[in-house]
Parts: sequence; C-alpha cells; structure tokens
Amino acid sequence: GACSANNDVQCGKNKSFPNNDNTTTTDMELRPYSLDQRLADTIGKNSTRASINMGIHTKVKGNPFPEPISWNSKGNPNFPEDNPKSVYDDLFGKFTVPTGGSSTQSDAVIAVSTGKKRIVDYLLGDLKKVKSALGAHEASAFEAHLTALDEINRDLVNAMNTGTSNNNSGNGGSVATSPKCDPKTSISGLFPTKMDNEWYYQTALAPQVFRLQRAIMVQAMACNITRVGVWQMGCSHQESNMPSEGVVDNPSVSLHLQAHSDNDSFASNQQGMMREIAKMVTEMKAVSFGDKSLFDETLVYVATDIGDNAAGHGGSNIAAFLLGTLGGKIKGGRQIHEKSGKPYNHLLVTVGQLMGMTDLKTIGNTKAVGPVAAVTG
Repeated sequence: GACSANNDVQCGKNKSFPNNDNTTTTDMELRPYSLDQRLADTIGKNSTRASINMGIHTKVKGNPFPEPISWNSKGNPNFPEDNPKSVYDDLFGKFTVPTGGSSTQSDAVIAVSTGKKRIVDYLLGDLKKVKSALGAHEASAFEAHLTALDEINRDLVNAMNTGTSNNNSGNGGSVATSPKCDPKTSISGLFPTKMDNEWYYQTALAPQVFRLQRAIMVQAMACNITRVGVWQMGCSHQESNMPSEGVVDNPSVSLHLQAHSDNDSFASNQQGMMREIAKMVTEMKAVSFGDKSLFDETLVYVATDIGDNAAGHGGSNIAAFLLGTLGGKIKGGRQIHEKSGKPYNHLLVTVGQLMGMTDLKTIGNTKAVGPVAAVTG
C-alpha cells in the first residue's frame, strides 16, 4: 500500500491502476506512514532507539528496485540495514551492560519497579529488628513511617504504569534491563572470522546472517534499547539466494524466479523464514524480566507480500499471523478466516490498537476502516 513520490502510478495519480487486492491506488494514503513508525513515534519515543530496521538481501545488487516496508510520518522510506555488523556496532559498540550487581538484585529492581514488591519488602528482616528495639510509642511512629513509604512507592508504580516510564512492553511492562542483556557474549561470537566487502550478501553466509539478526533483535529488546523492531527478509523481486538454515535451495535460480515457478525450493525458503521467526520467539522466551519473559509482553506480527498466486505476485489472501498475547490482551491458538478480498490493513489497525493507539482507524488503505474484531474478541 505504500507509494513513492517519484512514481505517479504508485501514488494514485493514475486513476485506473488496480492492485492485486481488488483496490485501486486511489484508496491508498498519498503519504504512507507504516505501522512500525507509528509505534516508534508512540511507545518507542522514550527509548534509546525509537525502532530498529534490519533486512536480509533487501539491497543486493540485481534487485530491480528497493521495496521498503517502513515509512515515516513524512512519507519517506526507512530502508533496512542489511549488514548485521553495522547494526551491531551502531547499537552495542559503546553499550555497557548496567552493573546492578547479581541477577537476584536485577530481579529485585524489576519487581519493585513493576509494583510486584515494595522496597521495604527487601528490608523486612532488618526492620523487624529495629522495631523490636523500640518502645511502644516509637514503634507506632515507625510503622506510620513505613506506611508512608508504601504510599510513595505505589504512586511511583502508578506513574510508571501509565506510560511515563521507559519500559519494554506496549502496556506498561518491565522498566529495567533484563539479566539476559549480554550482547557481546550473545552476538559477537556469531560473526564470521573473515568479513569481506558485502560478505552479508554471500549465499553461503545467509544462514549466519539470519542467526545474527535474530540475536541482535532479541538483545536490543533485552537491553532495553528499543521496543519496536522490523525484520525484512528480502522482497518479492529478490534477485539473489538467501537460504536460512535447513533450506533445500536451488542456487542456480534466484528467489524471485523460484516464486514464479512456485516450486519446492521456493516453499523450502518460505518454511525456512518461518523457522527463523520461531527461533526468535524461543530466544525471546528465554529473556526474563522478573517473573515474566520478553515474549510474554510482546506481540510479533508476521506477514508476506505474496498471497494465493505466488507465480503472479498475487496480493489476495495474504497469510499473516500474530505471536504472543501481549500480556493477556489477546487469546492465542486460533486460526481466523476473514472473507476473501478484505484488505490486510485491518489487521495492521488491530495491532496498532492493541499497542495502545486506540484512536487509530486506518493504515495505508483509507477504505479499510477499523480492526479485525475476531482477533480481540
């Protein structure tokens, strides 16, 4: 649904140009503003980075034109960074893991900041000793002082949970860095020993690039650097090969031409990309924030730009799915069938509203108004 300022057809100036989803470009916003950037400008605005945007082979030589999926509020494209080393250096080059002591201490910070524990709860043993040494009058005054501290603590928790804190979830979740924040140990050892110019476009290193970008995404959130991430795996006109781990690829045929053939190697590549998403979710589940995991309070939206007719770049019946419950806001384990021809933009609105943008009505397609009610029902 995005348009380019120098492309009259894409920007709707050609009134007769139809899209594959039975809409016309006249239905599209002339100034595209993608979901990720809307989230970056709301829940991400207080983060170190409002959002991060990584890609795999999105700008490889041979692709006929760039196909970004991220567009800022001014209608300008945000092109993904394909080089994982550049992303790593940018995010973690000068990053120092907060020295809050042991993991037990880190968990205590999270428990207090999320309201699950009081500061005084960690001092009760010492406080009881102090109270027992006081007289009746002093003990009563001391108890009143503790009550006042409790009230201050509750006020702080309420302030943080109404969105004034720099936290990791869309609904007022964890505010501290996870004890699992350790980018140098988790990521630095994954880089190849030899990184030639544009090494990340080498077909043989594609599985390694997937692994690196997956780890970077998880660590960026574990370290509370960002709360919004985009991971673009190629594009529909992909004139290269980028097989992830376990893919049975045909190296003599580009991914683009594989799509036109709709053959086994194309299917294997698509399956491989979905496995990468599953691995990322598994890694997110291992990142703890107190008694929750990063995944517990995260929503992962996954979709493709090709629908039923892969050979013709068809845009009808695009498969999309959501992973996670966002702290219990939605129920998982369901398959929802919408009527054929319904624009996927409704699902984008759904995600935006779930993440707190309750006034959001449309994204991209001006006629696709409102969310998919079945998702939140």
